Amino acid sequence: MRLWDVAAQRQLGPPVTEHVGPVIALALSSDGQKLAGADDAGQVRMWRLRLPSDPRAEVCATVSSRALTAAEWARYVPGEPYRPPC
Repeated sequence: MRLWDVAAQRQLGPPVTEHVGPVIALALSSDGQKLAGADDAGQVRMWRLRLPSDPRAEVCATVSSRALTAAEWARYVPGEPYRPPC
């Protein structure tokens, strides 16, 4: 399961992989801070979301002044071509 920012056309965070079977239902809390999912095996899981408002600024603050490696870029900005942000 992947969360997407439709307007920016990018993935938000890493894929959610904890479900055993296909996800058949999702619900987002009214404050946008929690996501619940149910799979066809009858498992229900809940995640607290921490979505960056500006992923580039968050990455730069996390890594200080050094450039990101390609592996770090893939972790923090999945789905986007590698380019040093800072």
